[in-house]
Amino acid sequence: ALALLAHLLPDAAPAGVPPEHLHADDTALPRRRRGRVADVRWRAHLPDQRQIQFPLEHQSRPDPDMPFRLMEEVLAISRPPGRRPTRRPLPPVVPVVVYQGTAPWPGSTELLDRYDHDGDRLHALLPFLPRFRHPLLDLQRTPDDALPALPRLRLGLLQLKHAHTRDPWTVLLREALLVRAVLNEGGPAALIPYLDHAAATATALPPARFASQLARAAGYTVPEVFMSY
Repeated sequence: ALALLAHLLPDAAPAGVPPEHLHADDTALPRRRRGRVADVRWRAHLPDQRQIQFPLEHQSRPDPDMPFRLMEEVLAISRPPGRRPTRRPLPPVVPVVVYQGTAPWPGSTELLDRYDHDGDRLHALLPFLPRFRHPLLDLQRTPDDALPALPRLRLGLLQLKHAHTRDPWTVLLREALLVRAVLNEGGPAALIPYLDHAAATATALPPARFASQLARAAGYTVPEVFMSY
């Protein structure tokens, strides 16, 4: 998560947050959204005791009303039911969208663009219209080699990006060097989420020699790769 936030917000505070200071927590999301794997909230704890909150939204289809939806989440997090009014500044809430659709994201990430403000009369209203912009990672517009370099994150994003165009087992075989890096970093158990994703999204069983091909390409033996699966 830190690598993704640092990729989208390179000049913001998350880039300097230690991994142990970032926690997943969906308790502040609207009730209808809790429990969904793709939508979580990350809470970054800064060294000066302040916090930043990052709701993460995963989209497979474009939504022109996304700025409105995200603004609803910002309000739900900032003003949960039962919260007593306070004069203290509230923690910043910055929603992030990861989009894996087959076509590039067509809409704007700026809430202001959803309002008509053309012409002299309406243009004069600009200072009074709500402004809100959200970071967007559009996987279709991002070349593979421009994705975040962290092996676990890049491998997962590549699986999402090519879910509509490539067999998921083939993606793992093509990215054997990333698979090796994931195994070197976290051992066989670290590969389970990627194998689970491939099994859940594939339209067919893996090729007959998939296990041996993947292990050989990654520089491991079959038992070493699949002992935890």
